[in-house]
Amino acid sequence: ACETCPSSTTTMKMGIERVLKENFGDQIKDIVQVFEEQSVRTTVD
Repeated sequence: ACETCPSSTTTMKMGIERVLKENFGDQIKDIVQVFEEQSVRTTVD
C-alpha cells in the first residue's frame, strides 16, 4: 500500500490483510503497515 495515498490504510486492511488471513488463517498474528523513512536531501544554490 502506498503511504502517500489517503486510502492506503483501507487498501491494507480490506485488501492485503484480508487475503493473507484467508490464505494463512491462524498463522497470522498481526499485520503492520510500515512506512519508509523519507530521505533528507540538502542542496546549496
